[in-house]
Amino acid sequence: MANRRLFQFRYSYERDVVDLMAKISIGAAGAPTISEAKGVLSVVRNSAGNYSINLVDNFNMLLNADANVISVAAPAAPLMNVASEQVSSSTAPRIVLQCRDAAGAATDPASGEVLLVLIECRNAST
Repeated sequence: MANRRLFQFRYSYERDVVDLMAKISIGAAGAPTISEAKGVLSVVRNSAGNYSINLVDNFNMLLNADANVISVAAPAAPLMNVASEQVSSSTAPRIVLQCRDAAGAATDPASGEVLLVLIECRNAST
Protein backbone atom coordinates (compact mmCIF):
# COMPACT_ATOMS: atom_id res chain seq x y z
CA MET A 1 0.00 0.00 0.00
CA ALA A 2 1.03 3.58 -0.48
CA ASN A 3 3.10 4.73 2.48
CA ARG A 4 3.60 8.34 1.48
CA ARG A 5 2.59 11.09 3.84
CA LEU A 6 -0.90 11.88 2.58
CA PHE A 7 -3.20 14.62 3.79
CA GLN A 8 -5.64 13.75 6.56
CA PHE A 9 -9.27 14.32 7.44
CA ARG A 10 -11.34 13.56 4.41
CA TYR A 11 -14.79 13.05 5.83
CA SER A 12 -15.92 9.86 4.13
CA TYR A 13 -17.54 6.56 4.98
CA GLU A 14 -14.54 4.91 3.30
CA ARG A 15 -11.21 4.83 5.16
CA ASP A 16 -7.97 6.22 3.73
CA VAL A 17 -9.26 7.43 0.35
CA VAL A 18 -6.48 8.62 -1.96
CA ASP A 19 -7.08 10.81 -5.04
CA LEU A 20 -4.75 10.39 -8.00
CA MET A 21 -4.91 12.98 -10.77
CA ALA A 22 -3.49 13.36 -14.25
CA LYS A 23 -3.75 15.88 -17.06
CA ILE A 24 -3.00 14.00 -20.29
CA SER A 25 -2.53 15.75 -23.64
CA ILE A 26 -3.35 13.72 -26.74
CA GLY A 27 -1.13 14.12 -29.79
CA ALA A 28 -1.03 12.68 -33.29
CA ALA A 29 -2.18 9.06 -33.61
CA GLY A 30 -3.54 9.17 -30.04
CA ALA A 31 -0.12 9.53 -28.42
CA PRO A 32 -0.55 10.52 -24.73
CA THR A 33 1.71 12.95 -22.87
CA ILE A 34 1.33 13.71 -19.17
CA SER A 35 1.48 17.44 -18.53
CA GLU A 36 0.63 17.24 -14.81
CA ALA A 37 0.13 14.29 -12.47
CA LYS A 38 -0.10 13.29 -8.83
CA GLY A 39 0.30 9.58 -8.17
CA VAL A 40 0.41 8.65 -11.86
CA LEU A 41 3.72 7.33 -13.21
CA SER A 42 3.02 7.10 -16.94
CA VAL A 43 0.36 6.63 -19.62
CA VAL A 44 0.73 4.23 -22.54
CA ARG A 45 -1.50 3.88 -25.61
CA ASN A 46 -2.23 0.16 -26.12
CA SER A 47 -4.58 0.36 -29.12
CA ALA A 48 -7.31 2.62 -30.52
CA GLY A 49 -8.62 4.58 -27.53
CA ASN A 50 -7.15 2.10 -25.04
CA TYR A 51 -4.75 3.61 -22.48
CA SER A 52 -2.89 2.05 -19.54
CA ILE A 53 -2.48 4.50 -16.67
CA ASN A 54 0.42 3.26 -14.57
CA LEU A 55 0.35 4.29 -10.91
CA VAL A 56 3.22 5.27 -8.62
CA ASP A 57 1.91 3.15 -5.71
CA ASN A 58 -0.37 0.17 -5.28
CA PHE A 59 -3.62 0.39 -3.30
CA ASN A 60 -6.08 -1.96 -1.68
CA MET A 61 -9.05 -1.18 -3.93
CA LEU A 62 -10.23 1.01 -6.80
CA LEU A 63 -13.20 3.10 -5.68
CA ASN A 64 -13.79 5.26 -8.74
CA ALA A 65 -12.21 6.48 -11.97
CA ASP A 66 -13.46 9.41 -13.98
CA ALA A 67 -12.18 11.24 -17.05
CA ASN A 68 -13.30 14.48 -18.67
CA VAL A 69 -12.21 15.92 -22.00
CA ILE A 70 -11.06 19.48 -22.65
CA SER A 71 -11.91 20.17 -26.28
CA VAL A 72 -12.83 23.23 -28.35
CA ALA A 73 -15.39 21.23 -30.35
CA ALA A 74 -17.37 18.10 -29.51
CA PRO A 75 -14.89 15.48 -28.24
CA ALA A 76 -13.88 12.74 -30.68
CA ALA A 77 -14.20 10.11 -27.92
CA PRO A 78 -16.77 11.36 -25.39
CA LEU A 79 -17.43 7.93 -23.84
CA MET A 80 -14.88 6.38 -21.48
CA ASN A 81 -14.94 3.33 -19.26
CA VAL A 82 -12.52 1.37 -17.10
CA ALA A 83 -11.61 -1.71 -19.15
CA SER A 84 -9.57 -3.31 -16.36
CA GLU A 85 -7.87 -2.44 -13.11
CA GLN A 86 -4.98 -3.85 -11.13
CA VAL A 87 -4.48 -1.16 -8.47
CA SER A 88 -3.51 -3.79 -5.89
CA SER A 89 -0.67 -5.23 -8.00
CA SER A 90 2.62 -4.89 -6.13
CA THR A 91 4.67 -4.87 -9.35
CA ALA A 92 2.52 -2.96 -11.89
CA PRO A 93 -0.43 -1.09 -10.39
CA ARG A 94 -2.58 0.41 -13.15
CA ILE A 95 -5.99 0.99 -14.63
CA VAL A 96 -6.88 0.70 -18.32
CA LEU A 97 -9.26 3.27 -19.83
CA GLN A 98 -11.17 2.62 -23.05
CA CYS A 99 -12.30 5.68 -25.05
CA ARG A 100 -15.20 5.40 -27.52
CA ASP A 101 -16.98 7.64 -30.00
CA ALA A 102 -20.69 8.45 -29.74
CA ALA A 103 -21.56 5.26 -31.67
CA GLY A 104 -19.58 3.12 -29.21
CA ALA A 105 -16.62 2.28 -31.45
CA ALA A 106 -13.16 2.31 -29.87
CA THR A 107 -11.41 5.48 -30.98
CA ASP A 108 -8.61 7.80 -29.90
CA PRO A 109 -9.36 11.27 -28.58
CA ALA A 110 -8.51 13.88 -31.21
CA SER A 111 -5.07 15.42 -31.40
CA GLY A 112 -5.00 18.49 -29.15
CA GLU A 113 -7.65 17.23 -26.75
CA VAL A 114 -6.76 16.92 -23.07
CA LEU A 115 -7.98 14.25 -20.65
CA LEU A 116 -8.49 15.15 -17.01
CA VAL A 117 -8.35 11.88 -15.09
CA LEU A 118 -9.32 11.40 -11.44
CA ILE A 119 -8.74 8.00 -9.81
CA GLU A 120 -9.95 7.31 -6.28
CA CYS A 121 -8.47 4.36 -4.38
CA ARG A 122 -8.72 2.98 -0.87
CA ASN A 123 -5.38 2.67 0.87
CA ALA A 124 -6.66 0.77 3.93
CA SER A 125 -7.29 -2.98 3.92
CA THR A 126 -10.57 -2.67 5.83
